[in-house]
Amino acid sequence: MTGRYVWLWYVLAVSLGILTFQTTAAASELEVPGAHRNRVVETEGRSGVINRIDVENGQLVIDDLKYGFSPGQLIVRKGGHVSSLKALRPNQRVRYSNKSHAPRRVAGNRVISEIWIQ
Repeated sequence: MTGRYVWLWYVLAVSLGILTFQTTAAASELEVPGAHRNRVVETEGRSGVINRIDVENGQLVIDDLKYGFSPGQLIVRKGGHVSSLKALRPNQRVRYSNKSHAPRRVAGNRVISEIWIQ
């Protein structure tokens, strides 16, 4: 009988050790300092009114701020569905995801990756 209990304690200890290791590994992944440095500086969710659309130069002006976009990569959403750039109009109210590749004060580096027509 003592052999059974030793085996049971062994299995229990190994199981708890694996569970503890998995929990610690998952937590440490979230706390890696500087892990975001190779990515985009910030992602914002904003809203505003479109002032101007320049598809040829890949530029949108929303609330008098210039934003760049890539026509092939910009996702336009309208009514819960994916739409196209043709759905965008001046004076339209929109929400958008802005990814800045530089500090905010450098306006030329603001890039819109996704836009929702309201």
